[in-house]
This record gives sequence, C-alpha cells and structure tokens, in this order.
Amino acid sequence: MSVLHQSAVPSPRSVPSCSETTSGRPPNARVCCVLLVALCLPGCDREEGRGPGAARTERSSTPSISSAVSRPDPVPPAASASTGPTGRQDAARPLPDPQKVLLGTVGDFSFEATYDSHDCESVDSAKWSLAILRDARIAQYLVLESAGSPAPCHESGRTLEVNDFDFDGHVDAAVPLDYSGGYGSGTYEVLLFDHDAQEFQRSPELSDLTREYMGMFGVDKKRRRLTVVGKSGAAIHYYAVFAVRNRQPILVKKVTETISHDPSCQVTIQTSEPVTTTRTCTRDERLPQQ
Repeated sequence: MSVLHQSAVPSPRSVPSCSETTSGRPPNARVCCVLLVALCLPGCDREEGRGPGAARTERSSTPSISSAVSRPDPVPPAASASTGPTGRQDAARPLPDPQKVLLGTVGDFSFEATYDSHDCESVDSAKWSLAILRDARIAQYLVLESAGSPAPCHESGRTLEVNDFDFDGHVDAAVPLDYSGGYGSGTYEVLLFDHDAQEFQRSPELSDLTREYMGMFGVDKKRRRLTVVGKSGAAIHYYAVFAVRNRQPILVKKVTETISHDPSCQVTIQTSEPVTTTRTCTRDERLPQQ
C-alpha cells in the first residue's frame, strides 16, 4: 500500500512504464493500472480546457441514426424538381382544410386546383396550388397567389380556358385566378405550352391583359389577334387589339368610345392611329336620363 501512496500523483516523467520497473522486477499489474488511470483522466479533462461534463455533452450531441433520417416533405415529391418563373413550382404550405377541384384538361394533361376552404371567406390574398398531371402523375406543381379568395372557391371559377393564345399551333391554358379585375371581373394565370420542354410556362404579359382590362381576352385565330374590352363608368367604353410576337402582346389598335350626356347622344371614337370619329348612340348605349 505504501507504493501506491508514493506514486499516485507523480509527474509523467517519473512514472515507470508498465513494461519495466526501477528495481528490475516484473511489473505489478495493479500498480500500473492505477497509475495510468490517475494520469489519463486529468489529462483528458484538461484537453482544450474542457471538463468531464463537456466531453460527455459533446459525445451525446452527435445525432443518432433515427434523428438523422429526414422526415417526409409535405409538398408532393414531383414539386421539388420544379422551377419558378417558367411555371413549375415556387413553394408550398400544408393546408388546414384542402379542397380539390378538377378545372379541365389539355390533351393528356389534367389541371387540378387545391385551395383552403377557409380562404374562400373574405381575405386580402391567398395562396393555393395547381397540379398539372400527366398519366395520373404530377408533371408540374405551381403555387398561385390570388388577390382575395381563389377563383375555384366559386362555381364560375372552376373552368379552364383553353386556346392557342400565342398562335404557335399548340393549345395553351388560362387558369381562373381571382375576381380582382375591373368591376369584379375575373383574372387569369395564362400558361403557354412549350412543345420542346413538354411543359406549361407562365406568361406574365398575357396574364396582365386580364388584369388591366375586363375578363379573359378573345382569340381571333384567323387574324391572329387578341381582343380585350373595358369601361370606365357608364359613358366610356374601350377595347384593344393585340398581336403576339415571341409570346409577347403587341398593341395594334386601341379604341375608346365616349358617350356624350347631351340629348343628341353622340359617341366619340378615338383610335391609337390616331383617328377620331363620331356617331350617334345606339338604343342600348343611351344613358337613362336621355
């Protein structure tokens, strides 16, 4: 026991190894074990200024296999590979009370809207999703934002508009978005089909036509023109004609008709050429006081 008291806290240089002793006799295994423990534990605790508690904390902070496994994303897997401006997907959030509506089809593509029923109440804006399916699988996944409640909340907003909007020979789609247009008219998210990429791409320029005027524009395939209409009160009506080049609307003609308030009821017609003409009001155009 006297040997243990004399050598329990010597400096590392004064401690004989477990393979030899100063007396030349075979080492005592118990003595060597005690000495090594006395030297090792204080050294480990002093490493980098950490105590035993810190060393144990670091070891326990390593994630276990179960915690390292990623949890499923609430967004459909097909959405993770999509893009933003071209129209695949931006971001998505889980909906408390999701409602699904099939808006329509274009060829073998189906357009399915998903919105939160709570957003059908009076809201300033709402985000909802549009899944474009092909062969019953999600090909594209878009997140749309409406001013007010989403159009699919209403029966009149559950119909997909389809036509060749850019006159490239392929059918495009216009998704009802909301009713924030002039005089409560509907606005649309226009999606142009890219034949090479086999996907629908957003067209902000054509979508803006439905916001700046009233409702969906008309399509004249023969003349390759788009026509929009609008009004300002009961006395001013206007319409505009656009060509489409490189998927961009180009104004061709704009006509404004102003109905006078005098008994003769003349209509002044101004065009963007510019040309100004007048004509007499029709019966439907006359104001009530006339």
